[in-house]
Amino acid sequence: SMFEVDGVKYVPVNPSQRTCDAIDCTYNESAKNISVGESVTNRGVNLTIRQAAPYLCYGNTFMENVKLDFKGNINNSAFGGCTDLKIVTIGDNVTGIGDYAFSGCSSLDYFQFGKSVATIGKEAFSGCAAMTELISCAETPPVCGTDALNDIDKWVCMLKVPEGHVATYQDAAQWNEFFFMEAFDPDRIKSIEAEPSSANQYIKSCANSYALFLNFSDRSLSSTSIAIAYIKP
Repeated sequence: SMFEVDGVKYVPVNPSQRTCDAIDCTYNESAKNISVGESVTNRGVNLTIRQAAPYLCYGNTFMENVKLDFKGNINNSAFGGCTDLKIVTIGDNVTGIGDYAFSGCSSLDYFQFGKSVATIGKEAFSGCAAMTELISCAETPPVCGTDALNDIDKWVCMLKVPEGHVATYQDAAQWNEFFFMEAFDPDRIKSIEAEPSSANQYIKSCANSYALFLNFSDRSLSSTSIAIAYIKP
């Protein structure tokens, strides 16, 4: 009864409740852009997606852009070893990120998760040293497992959190290790397509303990504005 839609393979779980799980994906060019939403249609029947199974796309080197917004958890190692994955956008329906979920995603640059994510498993981002922007729409910092954020370069990666909650993140374990942290309006960022190559770009250089950050504004503005900050650690 397994079926495939846009590079993702699903299996029905409960016929009467019309539910299914995302359990696998294709390992070719069709998996470059993967999206798993709240529901999927199979032979005219709309099925609610419960979860992204463990090892869903493990080791898929074709993936570059992933969007997830089903009501459930991203299970353990679901996207581990996806070395070409660059952009991940998680909607408000997802409630948790499992152990090693994005471990080994060495090209991961931009990661955004929604307001309902409450937990991030151990070593969820191990090996993700290339990340430059981590955006949380959750007002309460997710509880992190052992070394969940350990391999993110916190001297480089910008952490963005909801307005009015910067202090909360600064007091939370692992989140308080980020050197660059700023507030934003979650409702505004959701109107911007998550493509950091055109929405937000950072040029980083370090010399004599100084960092120069060049931040291009989002595309919703009528003209591109440039903010330059000279920051001394």
